[in-house]
Amino acid sequence: MVEFQARRDHAAFEALYRAAAPNLLAWIQRLHAQRRDAGDPRETLQDTFLNVYRYASSFKPAAPGGFRAWARTIAGNALRRTRKVNAGRTALLGDLGEGAPEPADRRLEPSAAASLGELSKSARSGLALVLLHYATCLRQLSERDQLALQMVEVEERSYAEVGAALGTERSNTKMVVFRARKRLQALVNASLSGAAKGGTERREVAGRSMVRQSA
Repeated sequence: MVEFQARRDHAAFEALYRAAAPNLLAWIQRLHAQRRDAGDPRETLQDTFLNVYRYASSFKPAAPGGFRAWARTIAGNALRRTRKVNAGRTALLGDLGEGAPEPADRRLEPSAAASLGELSKSARSGLALVLLHYATCLRQLSERDQLALQMVEVEERSYAEVGAALGTERSNTKMVVFRARKRLQALVNASLSGAAKGGTERREVAGRSMVRQSA
């Protein structure tokens, strides 16, 4: 984790994932079982590593428990968010009443599941590239914006707690978080657009080169 925190590259993140994911997944599975949660532990694992990538700068190597304790805290927060979503869905189904048609079974057929498994490898590489843009853009925000997003998105602190850390009133704190999200979104959109434009230009140059060589 220290290496990824310093380098912020794809190879370091992949190495971190391979090293830490199996033990963290086992812990998440036990947590799901204890809470009798109907969600997928692997989804919680992916949510956890997404936030590990996003907020790597907040990791403190000298903190008690090191990376394991930090990652488990993030995983616990991710599971709580999943449970809130599932609870909302359960309440919605209960409101349908008796006689209402049951929701369609949306589980994939075996062949479709196999195809999805093949696509997931490419998707993970694509996600890693997007996260590189995200991490770069996050570091461009002010320290106050980064702190506000970390406390709200990762640590799930209340606006009162965030306001106490920032020295702002509750209403102003909400605006600080809102504007930080908008700034980050604009930076990411601009970064991705620039990358896409650069890729198109490189392909056009390569195409013209091939035409000249064949002429």
